[in-house]
Amino acid sequence: MRRYFSAVGMVALLLVAGCASVGTNYSAAAVDQLRAGMSRAEVISIMGEPTSRAVRPDGRYVLGWSHARSSAFGATTAKAIFLGFDPDGRYTGALSESESDSK
Repeated sequence: MRRYFSAVGMVALLLVAGCASVGTNYSAAAVDQLRAGMSRAEVISIMGEPTSRAVRPDGRYVLGWSHARSSAFGATTAKAIFLGFDPDGRYTGALSESESDSK
């Protein structure tokens, strides 16, 4: 019963706040700081914790960051970036980047 009231309280708080946010928010300024050859740890210290991680069959790594935010009034923004790393864990560049905004 206590969990039910906690869940209801959280939903009410989100409605009153007017928005919800999911994922790791990152900035264009952070992406601009990235340089080829940086370690995964260096990239994560700049970008924050990735929302996804994968290892390709050839040993290369992919880290992804995504963030979405929506308001109670229907506006939604979303963005994502996927960064590539060589088998030694060194940053090689952005593989894809997307951003959307609906109002």
